[in-house]
Amino acid sequence: MATSERLVLVGNGGHAKVVLGVARSLGIRLAGIIAAEPAELGGLPHLGGDDAYPDLLADGAVVGFVFGIGSVSRATAERRARIFDRLAAAGGQAPALVHPTANLAEDIRIGVGSVIGRAAVVAEGVTVGRNVILNTAAVVDHDCIVGDHAHLAPGVVASGGVRIGRGVLVGVGARLVQNITIGDGAVVGAGAVVLADVPAGATVVGVPARIVG
Repeated sequence: MATSERLVLVGNGGHAKVVLGVARSLGIRLAGIIAAEPAELGGLPHLGGDDAYPDLLADGAVVGFVFGIGSVSRATAERRARIFDRLAAAGGQAPALVHPTANLAEDIRIGVGSVIGRAAVVAEGVTVGRNVILNTAAVVDHDCIVGDHAHLAPGVVASGGVRIGRGVLVGVGARLVQNITIGDGAVVGAGAVVLADVPAGATVVGVPARIVG
C-alpha cells in the first residue's frame, strides 16, 4: 500500500489506537482525526467531526479515510455501520488495512474499509465484507463469509464454511463450529461455543451457546 498523508482516521477511542497502529505498520502517515470530541491520539491533529469529511474531501485536504470506530454492543455496532456508510457515500478511498503479522490465504476477498489485526489468520476461500473488524488473533477458516460491518473480537475462531451476517458482533474468544449461520445483527457473547445457527437479531451466550435475547 502506498504511503499517504491524505487519509484521515475516523474515531479516537481504543479501536482507533489499534487502527492507527496497523496504518503505521504499513507506512501510512495519516493527515489527522475526525471525531465527535477532540482527543489526543498519536500526535494527529483533530480536523473536526465526521460531518467535516465531505468538506475535507472537496477541498482536496484528504482523499479518503481509515475507520477506527469499534463496537461493543448492538447499539454501537449499528452506529458504526451508519457512520461508515455515510462517509463512504461521500466518496474517496476507504482502503482495507491488514497488519503485516496477519496470515492470509492468497485467494481471499476483502471489502473496503475492513481492518485485519495482528496475528489474525484468514484461510482459503474466505470473503470479508465492507468495514469488517477481524481483531487480534482472530481465526477465520476456509470458505467463511463475513458480512459487512461485522466485528470478530480478539481470539474468535470461526470454523470452515461459517456464514456471519451483516453487523454481527462476536465476543472475545467465542468459537463457531463449521457450516453454521449467524444471522444479521446477532450478538455472540464472549467465550460462547456456538453449535447451531443463530437467528438474525438474537443474542447467544454460554457453552453450548443458548439464546438469551
